[in-house]
Amino acid sequence: MKKTIILLTLLLVAQVGLGIALNMNRQQMAPFRPTAPLLAFKPGAVDSITITGAGEAAVRLVKKNGRWILPDYYEFPADQKAVTKLLDTLAGLKEGWPVATTTGAATRFKVAKNEFERHIVLRHGKQVVADLYVGTSPGFRKVHVRVAGSNDILAVRFSTYDAGTGARDWLDRRYLALDEKKIKKIVLPQYTLVRKGDSLVLADLGKDEKMKQQAVSSLVSRIADLGIEGVLGKENKPEYHQDKPKLTCTVELPNRKRVYTFSRPEKKEWYVLKTSDSDLYFKVPGWQLTPLLDTKRELLVEKKKEDLKKEQGGGKPAAAAAGAAGGSGKSTAGPPATTR
Repeated sequence: MKKTIILLTLLLVAQVGLGIALNMNRQQMAPFRPTAPLLAFKPGAVDSITITGAGEAAVRLVKKNGRWILPDYYEFPADQKAVTKLLDTLAGLKEGWPVATTTGAATRFKVAKNEFERHIVLRHGKQVVADLYVGTSPGFRKVHVRVAGSNDILAVRFSTYDAGTGARDWLDRRYLALDEKKIKKIVLPQYTLVRKGDSLVLADLGKDEKMKQQAVSSLVSRIADLGIEGVLGKENKPEYHQDKPKLTCTVELPNRKRVYTFSRPEKKEWYVLKTSDSDLYFKVPGWQLTPLLDTKRELLVEKKKEDLKKEQGGGKPAAAAAGAAGGSGKSTAGPPATTR
């Protein structure tokens, strides 16, 4: 009897122990959900960003009067949305289990002090508020990172493409963009568009002509949304051929006027743009200007339907008269009428 009780007791203890072990194992096997931020900074407090690449390439972004600029690139305005996106993404990174912690691993994953894909430093004034090394990618839109001062190497959701090291990666490509609703007049070599109510229309539209509204709207949008590819500087170089422009365009706004002068360097697929309201010369991709060069006046108008019908049916009365004459036995002298 005692042996039975002892046996049952041991069995009960074993079951309890097994249950505890299974529960602990289940907790260990549960997915880890990081909640603590990897970088403790507030995006709104950052006023300087430095991004260094694997080589010597580096870019600096500085907040001036509440706007991000590229201080080493003619102090040109940066793409505000792109900078904000970068800061928000970095602030949203979470801590996780380290994939490695050794010095050798830091070099292997390219997150070492002297071996990295990106080195991102955020500052508030002179104070460094975040310092991150970005390295190799273990998968789609994931990278290995290491916070400066820590040995932990983590895998987080980020992409080096979101942290370009060139000024052109960050410049505001819509710097010259205009509000279409504020455009009063557009003057091009072959025609002029003027504001009439909510739309821009051809100024010299003939009585028998009808404007192709969609074609005109597309043209206006191309001018208003003209983007740039880069800044060439402030010097008018001979190879720009600005004295022999391919196209000039004048846009009148409520309180100012902007003149666009497009020229093309030899054997280049892009154009040089100089505007009257800036001392900079811009690089514009050819695909943006080609539609403006190809849009002639005849592509913006068409004959009115009633006038087109008259032209198409212009010979019918004469033919009918000839038929009537033939039926009555009368002949008509002279050669047949020719249509010009």
